[in-house]
Amino acid sequence: MRSLGGGLANAAWNLQREALASIPDEVKDAALGAACEESAGQYNRDSSNASNYPPLNDRRHRLQEESLSAKRRTTKKPRTGPHATEGPSGERASSVKLRRTERRYEFELVHPACARERADDLEEVHQMIDGGESEIAVDELRWLLSGCADFIEAHQLLGELALTDGDTRLARAHFGYAYDIGLKALPSEAWAGALPFRLPGNRSFLTAAKGLALCLLEIGEPARAREVGQRLLRFDPSDPLRVGPWLEQLPK
Repeated sequence: MRSLGGGLANAAWNLQREALASIPDEVKDAALGAACEESAGQYNRDSSNASNYPPLNDRRHRLQEESLSAKRRTTKKPRTGPHATEGPSGERASSVKLRRTERRYEFELVHPACARERADDLEEVHQMIDGGESEIAVDELRWLLSGCADFIEAHQLLGELALTDGDTRLARAHFGYAYDIGLKALPSEAWAGALPFRLPGNRSFLTAAKGLALCLLEIGEPARAREVGQRLLRFDPSDPLRVGPWLEQLPK
């Protein structure tokens, strides 16, 4: 976003799986292709949180009045993207893949075609955010996820918007979901390759990982926050996101 070995690796992986297990089912359902019209209010179980969102029809009316979004909906054909499948164990598998770069130990995440096809739509979202139209951006991102469940950057942006709005629980859910999608692209729990931030395919995943660590600390889980931060440093030891100094300030 424009704004924002073996034993230890296994322990970190298992702790994160436990942390991500608490992601609200509502968020998972929406990301797995729930229609946009059914997604309002489903990202939080608490009715008080859900009521913070304006009525869906009102938001739709504002969307229609915004020429940018209205033009997109009237000139672009609806897309259908591949939803994630199930792995051999029945666990949901990621459609994000991993490719080796010219450097032996460096890798880059390859996002699904449905995400790459939505590059123009995502640019519109950035314009909405830059213009202060956060509510419209949220609605647009949910629409994008309805046809592309494993769109990591869409989850990352929704996490950042929720965090800006003070909704740490919802932010954690989106960051955690994006992080989980990326982890499932790795070949094993003990994988020790590098995912440099300088490679475009890795940026949204690494940014979401940092967002998850911040949220875990905010909700009183410093140990899990530390595990995510340490894993982030192993992915890119050059530390472009400045995770190292943040980790040093965490309570022991």
